[in-house]
Amino acid sequence: MKACLATTVVLALCGLLTAQADQPLPEIIWMTNGPDAHFDVVRSVAFSADSSRLASGSQDRHAKVWSVPDGALLRDVYTVNEWVMAVGLSSDGSLLATGGDDGATRMWQLSDGRRLWQTGQSENIIRSVAFTLDGTRMADASRFGVIAVRDPVTGSGVPFDAHDDDVTTVAFSADGSRLASSSLDGSARIWRVSDAAVIQVFSGHSILSTNEEENVFNAVWSVDISPDGSLVATSGADQTIRLWRMSDGVQVRVIPSINCTVVKFSADGQLLLTANLGPINVWRVSTGQLLCSYPDANALPLAVAPNGRYFAYGRFDGSVVLALMPLWSESITHTNDEVTLRWQGGSGRYLVQARSELGGSSWKNLGAPTTNTVFTHTCLSPIFYRVVSLPNP
Repeated sequence: MKACLATTVVLALCGLLTAQADQPLPEIIWMTNGPDAHFDVVRSVAFSADSSRLASGSQDRHAKVWSVPDGALLRDVYTVNEWVMAVGLSSDGSLLATGGDDGATRMWQLSDGRRLWQTGQSENIIRSVAFTLDGTRMADASRFGVIAVRDPVTGSGVPFDAHDDDVTTVAFSADGSRLASSSLDGSARIWRVSDAAVIQVFSGHSILSTNEEENVFNAVWSVDISPDGSLVATSGADQTIRLWRMSDGVQVRVIPSINCTVVKFSADGQLLLTANLGPINVWRVSTGQLLCSYPDANALPLAVAPNGRYFAYGRFDGSVVLALMPLWSESITHTNDEVTLRWQGGSGRYLVQARSELGGSSWKNLGAPTTNTVFTHTCLSPIFYRVVSLPNP
């Protein structure tokens, strides 16, 4: 099903599926520009747990925090010596963690921009930082397979004996009990945070050489855990996305995807958003089907808001973009003379419309604007339906 648009999704002809073309860009709420914007590649973006703030880090050596959803700049931290490769925000948005190409993790207090602590500089590159949703722990990942889980206030941490090569991403489960990591060593791993024990290893992205009897490791670029903790998503240099069952490590699905460097579950776990060195794709988790694509996004990093309403991405040109989650049809059922439409995403405020001909007649409203995501209508003759995502008052 490819019925995914920025503002409107055409759902059914009296219960029969219709399709719409992909859109070049998502429904953008704001995009940074002018003197407040980054002036080099944006390497990382991250939401606070309450979805009220968005952080960005750039090669221009700045980390910035923006207000959601109005885009006001709340704090600009200049790190002086480092490209900001990774950013993370505490649950209430009061603390900003940055990781740089100088090998140091730094914690900043957003109220005054003061640096609270930093780790020692080294040859490492801090590629990823993450907070638990409750803000009680944070993790950072770097070159040479090093992961540490830390107290965000003091910076004291417990090192994990992690991977055989650079760690590319770390991500906590929603309850904070598990930590996922991905690496250039060709594996992704799941750790029990309480005792740093490895409980799953996913190595499907590695391949067997055709010339030698040895394993050739393909980098695993990204990893994420579904909100309910049941699935793990990975993307790798073998040009695939893979879904794994958390409980037993079984691979559930393989999705071909070129240059996918970021995977992120939606807040309800039904969608998977990916950044593919420019394009952004949206996949249905249950089937692996591509629902829609934004080929002109020019995206490098990608983040999904915990409240389910937004996603954000950083661009190669230095822009930071906040966009609405795409509106998509979850299911269409046709029983006797009734059609029931179910959808997800969009602004959270919708208008259901219908017309008898897709190209000729005008759209007519079926009731007042609603916040419901289910609509049932009596269908006695062929009719097209659509759901419009309305701006919030």
